[in-house]
Amino acid sequence: MTTLQKLLTALFCLFTISNVQAQTVMVAVAANFTEPMQDIAAAFDKETDNNTVLSFASSGKFFAQIKNG
Repeated sequence: MTTLQKLLTALFCLFTISNVQAQTVMVAVAANFTEPMQDIAAAFDKETDNNTVLSFASSGKFFAQIKNG
């Protein structure tokens, strides 16, 4: 499991254990993790009544976007 995959898993765990009202959750996901994250997001949405919006791209692209604000 890559560092990015571990980070994303940890973020979903945090969302799952937090006590929040249903909302839209936006998650940036490395393109090579598309299929597993879709399954995770569907399970998360079902369990929490949230709506997860996934954005897939290369981790390098996400890094550049975060670095440049």
